[in-house]
Amino acid sequence: MLRGQGAMETRVLQMLAEALELPLAEVLVAAGVLSRNELQAVQRKGPRPDPLTPEQAADELGITDPQSRALFVSMTETLRQQRAERGEGQTAEN
Repeated sequence: MLRGQGAMETRVLQMLAEALELPLAEVLVAAGVLSRNELQAVQRKGPRPDPLTPEQAADELGITDPQSRALFVSMTETLRQQRAERGEGQTAEN
């Protein structure tokens, strides 16, 4: 991890942030998971007036490969259906 080899898991970064008493956002930037600009863009955004469709979410995430996009949309729709079946509503938090 200290040599920058291997992918960082968010739970490991969360534990590191807690141990260092730092905000997780700062650790994500330091680990290279987010750039400072990406972090600031996320922090500036307010709640959306309407929930995103899976296709809109794929667009915002930059998922352009047709196979990856289809997998993302399918997975998102499956998760929404499971929430509805459990009575947790149809939309996720923004």
